[in-house]
Amino acid sequence: MNHQYPDQGRESSTSHLLLPCASRLRLLPKRALIKAPRLEGFLCYYFPMLRLVLAAILLLPPSIAVADVTGHARVLDGDTIEIAGERIRLHGIDAPELKQTCRTKRGKAYDCGRLAVIALRDLIWNQEVTCRGDRRDKDKYLIAKCFIGRIDLGEQIVLTGRAVAYTKDSDDYVRAEEGAKRLKQGLWGGTFMPPWEWRKKQ
Repeated sequence: MNHQYPDQGRESSTSHLLLPCASRLRLLPKRALIKAPRLEGFLCYYFPMLRLVLAAILLLPPSIAVADVTGHARVLDGDTIEIAGERIRLHGIDAPELKQTCRTKRGKAYDCGRLAVIALRDLIWNQEVTCRGDRRDKDKYLIAKCFIGRIDLGEQIVLTGRAVAYTKDSDDYVRAEEGAKRLKQGLWGGTFMPPWEWRKKQ
């Protein structure tokens, strides 16, 4: 005598759900396939692809598809600002760090990092800033070119000699740096350690 336990019938009636989508569709009567909406077929064949697309979007680095940032800026250091909570590094330049000191042509030490902050703050002077970028650094700061109208902040700071062209990132401001060198502006009026080298020694 065959004994059928209460759970056996339930398991056999739902066991087809463990089959792949295509196999489950083949189990349906032809009449049901004709009359029923094709929702199950759609989910079987397209939903996995949609899941892959969504997963790929979620896994994209935050540097992709970053919109322009516009507003009043707070100066954090000589090459970094903040607009509406978004921290932004100015593209293609590097300024002395806040605690960094440099020397005049007579050898006197001065706070070149603080002077870079003052120069950037004076340049912005409570005006609206627009930044455009699509990359982020290791600290997740947006790397962007920032403007007041048509004035490029990075270019202006390099022209005043308060920052240098960061050629590891871009050659955009090499000409501006050459002009500052020629006129002995800012850092070029004395001696200084490039900011990236100073950071390595800290």
